[in-house]
Amino acid sequence: MLQVPYGRGSVKVRLEGLKVQLLHQKESPLNRMELKRAMESPISSKGLSDFRGCENVIVVVNDQTRPVPLREVLDLILSELERNGVRETEIKILIGGGLHTDVGNPEDLLGEIVERVDVLIHDAKDKRLEYLGSTKRRTPVWINRHFLEAEKRIVIGMIDPHQFVGYTGGAKGVSIGAAGYDTIERNHSLMLDKRARLGNIAGNPVREDIDEIGSMVGIDMVFNVILDERNRVVRAVAGHWFHAHREGVRFARKVFEVAPRFLADVVIASPGGYPRDMDVYQAQKSLSTSEIVCKPGGVIILVAECSQGLGNTEFEKTMGRFTTPAEVVEHFKNARFKMGLHKAYLWAKTLIRNRVVVVSDKLGDRQAEILKVERACTIEEAMEISSKYTRIEKVIVIPRATSIVPVV
Repeated sequence: MLQVPYGRGSVKVRLEGLKVQLLHQKESPLNRMELKRAMESPISSKGLSDFRGCENVIVVVNDQTRPVPLREVLDLILSELERNGVRETEIKILIGGGLHTDVGNPEDLLGEIVERVDVLIHDAKDKRLEYLGSTKRRTPVWINRHFLEAEKRIVIGMIDPHQFVGYTGGAKGVSIGAAGYDTIERNHSLMLDKRARLGNIAGNPVREDIDEIGSMVGIDMVFNVILDERNRVVRAVAGHWFHAHREGVRFARKVFEVAPRFLADVVIASPGGYPRDMDVYQAQKSLSTSEIVCKPGGVIILVAECSQGLGNTEFEKTMGRFTTPAEVVEHFKNARFKMGLHKAYLWAKTLIRNRVVVVSDKLGDRQAEILKVERACTIEEAMEISSKYTRIEKVIVIPRATSIVPVV
């Protein structure tokens, strides 16, 4: 019996008489003092000791879509800043959600810290963003003014596989998280380059553009975590925004990159439960992982609660506008790049190669019709649907597909 994450819980599935491989992260030992160790061993920087006497510090954090243990990390950083003479009244926390319009309740995200420190919420369409010029790839750089006005700047995030950035973390927390709409849209338009793919940062134009923005905005320290399958910290890196990130990526590869023994007739994949499966827009990332290990013409069973529906108006509108996945892809290739439309392209591109069945008791039949997939309430039901389209002998199960890089 296998357990697959679903929402805030999990669902079980029994796969008998089949060749089954469980694809998961490589285990890494836990260290309860890892956050403190990273703080005390900054990479290529003086760390927070360089903040002594500073009167205006800003700390950029992710929103609810990323399971970073923010309260633990922030408690550590705030205590260390206080030890270096920086009072909490001189610190601001900026929730950098990029284009996410619903970042959740700051108190749910940060706990009692909201009562001690000023908390701001980034708006990518704010008219008061500041323009810093363009990158060499012609990305206009618009950044949150509170970040730029600060004397010292910290960016907190996580290093995780990403379907076209390669790996998240580093400068991305501000280059995307605290950037303007036009900045994010232009950066993401670079995803069509063949080097912009899951797990790759070498020559990846999206990642390199993010890093160039990072060099323009000025980041004094990053603090990045790498999480295991239960969202526990297995490694943390702090220090120089570029060098600390790359050191973190080197470790992340050892955890996230795995080699399957075979290609599957059916792939059963979950994004990893909440918040990664809060909506279809977030859950889509699992398809990019799954199609790497699924035979052409095979079936991907996406196990995702999607309690908040499809998650993006442009994505939903585009998927509903066309009859076939091929039409969606063709429209994307001929249209001006637009956020949300790009997600419809990624979704439809998978559907051309593989059939998709979504296991969710929150999505309705009309939503499944818009997505051009079949819907099931259980994995067993999804397997029955899959058997209509392929002979099922080999199955790969990926409980946390957004944190896996298959190396085929």
